[in-house]
Amino acid sequence: MNKKQNQIRLTGIFVLFLVIIGTVAITSAADIYTGKGKPQSVDIYINDIPYGASLGGEVQSGTGTKSVNDFRAIVDDEQHPDPSYYVEASNPSTEGPTPTPTPIPVATTVIPIDKGGVGSTLCVTDNTSEIIVDFAFSDAWYKSVYSLSSPNNIAIGDSKSAYSGGTTRKSLGNFSIGTELKFADAVYDGSTYKGTYYTGSASRNPDDYVHAAITLKNETGTHFKYLVSFEDASGGGDNDFNDVEFYVSGGVSTKCSSTGGAGSLIPESVDVCKCNSSYNKGNQRTCIALFTYRNVAGVQYEIPINGKSLPWNEFTGSGMVGKSRCQPELFYVTESKNSPFWTTRFWNNIKWKLGYDKSVLVKCDSGTRDCTSAEMPNCTSCTG
Repeated sequence: MNKKQNQIRLTGIFVLFLVIIGTVAITSAADIYTGKGKPQSVDIYINDIPYGASLGGEVQSGTGTKSVNDFRAIVDDEQHPDPSYYVEASNPSTEGPTPTPTPIPVATTVIPIDKGGVGSTLCVTDNTSEIIVDFAFSDAWYKSVYSLSSPNNIAIGDSKSAYSGGTTRKSLGNFSIGTELKFADAVYDGSTYKGTYYTGSASRNPDDYVHAAITLKNETGTHFKYLVSFEDASGGGDNDFNDVEFYVSGGVSTKCSSTGGAGSLIPESVDVCKCNSSYNKGNQRTCIALFTYRNVAGVQYEIPINGKSLPWNEFTGSGMVGKSRCQPELFYVTESKNSPFWTTRFWNNIKWKLGYDKSVLVKCDSGTRDCTSAEMPNCTSCTG
């Protein structure tokens, strides 16, 4: 064996030694590995040939050609199962807190609304939830100065400055469960005031038109849950409800401050008495009735008086005197702040139709008792 052959032999032994040491090191590292994930492959280079487990054909190098059969990969998963931490890392738990969503930037185009939400109202369903308003979009020449009108008057922002560094987010704080959040849109043409419109029924607005829509946008969480959008033109304008749009986040719902579902409100007759006054040239003695209501849904409702469609809040019957019947249009949850109340006079019968399917009839007849001196003032004006 000459000197050159001896050098080649020593080189081969040294390379084999490196391979063995590398294998032992890799095995040892697997035994103590505490990180996540699992190595997909390990390539060991001898000269410029990679001895790996993923060869798909012959490899050409500067020292020759190697075929796939010249390489040996050890597959040990069956004899040596993966450690538990490999399994846990490859099957992470899906439980854990939901990350806080990133706020949606101010939109560059109209945000679609649900026309079914026109005339809706919002109320609070969770008194621990912070109510936050975020400006979303405006598509109007007029400037909309929007705010919370009730239960507290809180200024929020305006549609013009929102695009030039003005306020786009406002925390309204916390509110009691059942509280309606009544929003307002004060409209300006330059510095000229055009009017203020509110969420809810048409009766709230000076032109007797509905001016706001409320659209559910997040069905699974409270972040950007509802979109409140206003129509800013008197008389309904183009009814696109996108002149100013803003999101309301928090524990709120349109279902809890709605217009009284079937069976939610129950009218009750408390008493009836006969007034000294008469009607129809003295031929008929008139009566007044004392009514109250029960709210069995546990949420606050608003139903306009004498509306054109369901739900009802009106008095019907025969022999009624005058148009006003003195009934409330806001129905509280636990405390009837506006009842019981006396109706205006009638000489035959009167019925309070309330909600969708409830009504109660009261008659004025020969058996009706006379009003007491304390009750008699209610014969000229209805009071609580």
